[in-house]
Amino acid sequence: MACLCRNLSNAILGLSGMAVSKQSIRSVVVLRRMYPPRLHKPDRTGPFRPQLKRREYVYIMEENTNSKPAGKMDIILATDVEGLGFTGDIINVEKRLARNYLLPFRIAEYVTPENLMKYESTQKDNEGKVRQTLTGHQTLKRLAGMTLPIGMSASVPWVLNQTHVKVAFRNCGVILSEDCLELPTEPISAPTETTVQVKVNHLDKVPVKVIVYHYSKSVVPVLPPVWSATESTKFNIYESIEKAARRMCDLKLNQ
Repeated sequence: MACLCRNLSNAILGLSGMAVSKQSIRSVVVLRRMYPPRLHKPDRTGPFRPQLKRREYVYIMEENTNSKPAGKMDIILATDVEGLGFTGDIINVEKRLARNYLLPFRIAEYVTPENLMKYESTQKDNEGKVRQTLTGHQTLKRLAGMTLPIGMSASVPWVLNQTHVKVAFRNCGVILSEDCLELPTEPISAPTETTVQVKVNHLDKVPVKVIVYHYSKSVVPVLPPVWSATESTKFNIYESIEKAARRMCDLKLNQ
């Protein structure tokens, strides 16, 4: 992750020549005395110069903003970003993501009255668009590296249907409905390897590898792992941001 972020910064800055605004961090630490100092005597004349004891210099930290989450903020996208939204969309993201990547690379802008008027027509055009969510993109990436085992009876005749596939997904921890599944057109009634199409949020389809085998208590088949351990099967929002940043750099160079 750190390597990808560093490559993103170096590559985009080298292409575009845009300057990144580096904001200073003002941290606040709230302290409280463990032992309150003595009060000033009312009959004493002249300025009060307390002579504190050693124990009165002991403090307890009440709050440290360095370890406090920065929170989220609203921004307007200046270009399409896969997993976040379309141009002109007002999204709510982590401040770290917005201030370190989206705003410096001109991928997004602050929500101001001027920017709202600037993207007003674009927002009206986006009202009819249907988009995939960030978790939907993560699900697509994850299912793309999945190998689904389906154990069927060796003594009873059967034909693979959507209920069999649904139960097999549930055994692997994936809950879905049967209307999200598309089986091959040819019926399957014997052990084989095939592919099943899974529709995520009724928008995008992803092929999932399926291994149909005969289940037996005496013989345990050797099957590949269900989930792939490679990083390529995980959706990375920084890759989408890098693509959007390069696209913005190309537009700037062509102007």
